Amino acid sequence: MTVFEKTDGGYYIFIKGLTLVQMRDALEITVYNGETAVSNTLKYSIESYASANQSGTLGALMKAMMKVGDAANAYVAQ
Repeated sequence: MTVFEKTDGGYYIFIKGLTLVQMRDALEITVYNGETAVSNTLKYSIESYASANQSGTLGALMKAMMKVGDAANAYVAQ
């Protein structure tokens, strides 16, 4: 499920339903007005977010989160 939330500076997009094994999978996001694309296409993943937030306590959490995702992916691949 995808939820759009308007803010003063634009929109937040919340994508629910991703699993641990999808943390490195990039989503391609393009905004449309009807049939016409009104934005460039953005490729983004949970890994992208984790990589951009590597400082301090949050950085340690992001690294641990990615390790959990990689372990889940390895388990499913067996």
